[in-house]
Amino acid sequence: GLSGKFIIKRDGTVLQLPYNNVKISVVKNYSGALTDIYIKDGNGIQYTFGEGQLEQTLEHNLVNNFLQKQNITTAWMLTRVNLPDGNLITFDYGSLNHYVQSGVMESVRKGIVGAYCSPPPPAENISCPVDAEYSSKTSLIRYTSRYLTAINASTGPAIAIAYTDRPDAGGDNRVNLITVSNGYGTTVKK
Repeated sequence: GLSGKFIIKRDGTVLQLPYNNVKISVVKNYSGALTDIYIKDGNGIQYTFGEGQLEQTLEHNLVNNFLQKQNITTAWMLTRVNLPDGNLITFDYGSLNHYVQSGVMESVRKGIVGAYCSPPPPAENISCPVDAEYSSKTSLIRYTSRYLTAINASTGPAIAIAYTDRPDAGGDNRVNLITVSNGYGTTVKK
């Protein structure tokens, strides 16, 4: 199999780690955001990632809005494999939206030093006890993820993947049926 690591520099050039004979190019949109990644291996097979099939963090609000980032792409899905003989394999995806609350910050405060009390306490009593103040804040992370629904070959064979809700994780899916067809509408295997 093919595996490797690379870094996309701010100027859009690609640094491979370690360098090999794989060619990697990227496409950015008008605002400079990376939309597609193309990888061509030494055998002439081109892998296309992206083409609108992205996983993104749509909202990431940290406690007290210290940091707020929107629409951060976290994954580019494999959408197409072009073979040197002209045939191709395509990948289709469904979309799920998730919401996660994390980073709970809680605090309890009780008692304030005399200068903040009204009226001020007697000199021998330097603290001014008050009722406890409790605060709790959480971070909200909202993101969209993708799941594979079909693999299609230009020569005919296809794989369809059906899902059902996961009872243990609301809003997520699990595979319940994989169907292989011969490309002529006939199911070969379920």
